[in-house]
Amino acid sequence: YPNPANDVLNVSFDNQTQNTYTIKIVDVTAKVLIEQNCNSSCTIKLNTLQNGIYFVNLYNGNALLSTKKIVVIK
Repeated sequence: YPNPANDVLNVSFDNQTQNTYTIKIVDVTAKVLIEQNCNSSCTIKLNTLQNGIYFVNLYNGNALLSTKKIVVIK
């Protein structure tokens, strides 16, 4: 949240194992634009992104666990 976002995106998820997960924000061509490690919640700065549609991917190691679509409007 928020979605649509402008400056920051707050990500939170249930992390019962307390592992470190990786959040990757990718564009529609699957190019990784932002990558950040996270435990169960984190704030991701979106200042390098332009207006558009992006995907937030949650990884545990190499395994993709979840994908969510976000809209960035500045």
